[in-house]
Amino acid sequence: MIRIPSMLRSPRRLFLALALGTMACAGGDGTGPNAGEAGNYSLRNIDLQPPPVTIHHGPWLDRVNVRFYNLYHVEITSGLIELDGDDRFVMTYNGRVVADGQEFATSLTTEGFYEVDGDEIWFTSDDEILGTAMGILQGRTITFAVDLMEKGVDNEFVFQR
Repeated sequence: MIRIPSMLRSPRRLFLALALGTMACAGGDGTGPNAGEAGNYSLRNIDLQPPPVTIHHGPWLDRVNVRFYNLYHVEITSGLIELDGDDRFVMTYNGRVVADGQEFATSLTTEGFYEVDGDEIWFTSDDEILGTAMGILQGRTITFAVDLMEKGVDNEFVFQR
């Protein structure tokens, strides 16, 4: 499970954190120890639904900016994980937020190192936004259980290449 730190709970900062899902390649020749896992993994579904997917629709208290929204809508529109063969990843989520009628598109990208251990794939971001997170790697599929809104409810994100 990925937990988003409280400093990222504002509307814009949240979507910076959401962008963690799109990973872009950071060089490499594809010959390292994880060359078999290397490639692009596109977001296929969230909770068995293809994007765009609403992960929150209702009231929301932004604890960072101490602001209450009567209607706060968060939608994930796309995501990509790109792994290179030299244990590097770049991750990005794209989405849309409507906060009491104010709409904006957002995207977040982070990069770092990944390690595969059996069917587990561990990501450690360079910028500490993600910290260290674990997903399941089965063949051409990466699955994460994520509570992006910190409501105590995980959403299952599935990426495939």
